[in-house]
Amino acid sequence: MTKITIRRVGPVHTASVKTEAPARVARLFAGLAARGRGTGAGLVFLSGGLAGGVDTVAERLSELRTRLPILVATGAGVLTERGEIERESAAAMMFWQGGESELVIEGGGAADEIANALATRLGPLLRTGARTALVLLKPDGVGPRTLEPFQALSGSESVFGGGCLSGLPVLGVQPNGGVERGDGAALVIAGQGKPSIASSAACRLLMPPRSISETRGPMVMRIEGERALDVLGAVASRAENGPLILTALFDEEDESGVHLVRPIQGVDPMLGGLLVSDEVRPGRRIAFAVRDAEAARLGLEAETRRLEQSTAGAAPRFGVYMNCAGRGSALYASEDVDTRIIRARFPNMPWVGMSSSFEIAPYQGRP
Repeated sequence: MTKITIRRVGPVHTASVKTEAPARVARLFAGLAARGRGTGAGLVFLSGGLAGGVDTVAERLSELRTRLPILVATGAGVLTERGEIERESAAAMMFWQGGESELVIEGGGAADEIANALATRLGPLLRTGARTALVLLKPDGVGPRTLEPFQALSGSESVFGGGCLSGLPVLGVQPNGGVERGDGAALVIAGQGKPSIASSAACRLLMPPRSISETRGPMVMRIEGERALDVLGAVASRAENGPLILTALFDEEDESGVHLVRPIQGVDPMLGGLLVSDEVRPGRRIAFAVRDAEAARLGLEAETRRLEQSTAGAAPRFGVYMNCAGRGSALYASEDVDTRIIRARFPNMPWVGMSSSFEIAPYQGRP
């Protein structure tokens, strides 16, 4: 069964469709783009069976000859301001008029090589004016170090994005109609003003942050003199139903509460260490945490409130939302919780997004 929803807000148009047919996706996008004139760009996110046919969808879009850059990517689900579509074959798309957008695609290497190639090409583009870079990467081989090439760029505070589905490419339809296939992509958006970007974790801390006193590479050995594994054991005994325990990393001097969430990748029972990431270091603070629906809801409400305040009364033209695949109904046992929170703050803003395998957002001014 095909179900289509369309919304038009000025020169920005969004749509979503539940379908297995790539041709239907292309026809729907053609209808959106036909309503605009001149420059612009498009985003098309795919899930379910359509995700597996991402190459075919891109080819169908290229046949439209819209003369627009169109970024085509896959996620565990898709969404617009009207709601989320989970565990179904579906597409969500957005077309906007105006400004100048440039699509950069890279492929044929390891994740770190792809990121370095993208950053090299993005450097000159981000230096000119207020520009935003939406970066999407295949998750295979991606780690915290993967983003280091972006962090040195001028304008890197305007870089955001996320991870697509493993094993599937990221594609771009260029204005000349050509299709580029890669492992990473960046859509550079200009002429839309400076972006407002925020992130919100879906975690509840199980302890106050404590200082790391000893590390060995990416392994946390001791926390304020105690074996890291012993600290984890004491915290885990208080967690209900044995949920997956994560780590939250805080900078030494930052009292804002903003933190990075990282998984525990392994343990050393003999030495009592925990394998976390290359970002750990003595002096940095750490806490253990679990996914939590109430914390996720409150966190997103706080961030959307901050975003609303940061716009100083100006109405945002549109938004892009990378929603962690661990959220949605799997977390809340209810649908459309996150989309309702955003819609409550920005009732007239069109936006599009997908359920991503990881998220890229500014932290301490760097992606």
